[in-house]
Amino acid sequence: MSGWKLVLVTAGLWCIGGAAHGASPATERCARLHEIRSIPLSEGWPETDPAYLAISANREAARACLLDRIGDATPMRDPRSEPTKVDVFAVGDLAFFLLVDFKMLPFEQLLPPEVRRQLPERGVFAYFEWVGKPGNRGRLQRVARDWSKTHARD
Repeated sequence: MSGWKLVLVTAGLWCIGGAAHGASPATERCARLHEIRSIPLSEGWPETDPAYLAISANREAARACLLDRIGDATPMRDPRSEPTKVDVFAVGDLAFFLLVDFKMLPFEQLLPPEVRRQLPERGVFAYFEWVGKPGNRGRLQRVARDWSKTHARD
């Protein structure tokens, strides 16, 4: 392959990878949310999942892209190790839970009052039932973005 063809091929691959579009490393890591297979049970627990570690390593840089992904209803494997597994776990659920785990969003405060009232008895199942209804994932995303703007860390 001649030199100029190699340059064109390399430039094309670079564009496909997102770098030419200005995609930040945090955005590229968020694109891998669906690859996360496990998350720590609680703060301080060791974790070895490479996709989780890539996001966790620079949480503040990942904030915006995680907020962008809350609305993503794409089904994925539930990476939580707790016994409260659900039938449908979405990329947006993981994005929301990571923001909560990273202490960038509150959990209960962002949910509507009717869901908060159900939490003591139903736990996280109340969240999943609510967020699974049409329009609620987008509603959660809007509330999370608004909260994040007014409570952003300096």
